[in-house]
Amino acid sequence: MKDTYYEYRLQPTSSSLYDCHEAPWARYFGADIIACSAGGNEEEVVGHLGGYVLMAEHGGVEGVIDSADAVSGELHRAAHAAYNLDDGWVDLYLGDIYINMFYIETMYIEPEHRSKGAGKDILISFLGKVAYGCSGVFLRPIPLEKVEGRIGRADDPSLELKKRLVSFYKNTGFIEVEDTPFMLLNMDDVYKRTPNEEEEEGDQ
Repeated sequence: MKDTYYEYRLQPTSSSLYDCHEAPWARYFGADIIACSAGGNEEEVVGHLGGYVLMAEHGGVEGVIDSADAVSGELHRAAHAAYNLDDGWVDLYLGDIYINMFYIETMYIEPEHRSKGAGKDILISFLGKVAYGCSGVFLRPIPLEKVEGRIGRADDPSLELKKRLVSFYKNTGFIEVEDTPFMLLNMDDVYKRTPNEEEEEGDQ
């Protein structure tokens, strides 16, 4: 596809997950990454973004960790590492433990569309929309692959691939959280790079 540009398209949020009484303080948002032709006549799904808003501002630390546990083991481990009162790092890095955070569970782009503008700008735009009101965004930089249409962790990824992934997130504004496998992006950096929709409407 010549003269390609990229955008994301939010997926309908699963009501069974979004309003799940077992996980009221962990809400999922996902989007497809779309490659579009300049004329708008062609488009193709070339990737996926997805993650959870963790609402400690309303549910408290225990509420967030319990909600994350109801969703998946991975989300529980991530929320516990970030929020737990004994040695969690959210308070250290962002100044408060009772804040909302966004955890990126999935960011995958088809190999032939990488390094073409489908990554950094799309991610920042997506976060500006779905993580609005959060104080930070965090993730584990784990290489992903698609096998038989399903996205999952890459089997035995090379060290070079891991380094490139960490470098991508650093170039997007993430920092490595010391002594953990996580990376963190302060949402203040996102707000500076994405317009507030209410402000845009007020300027018209």
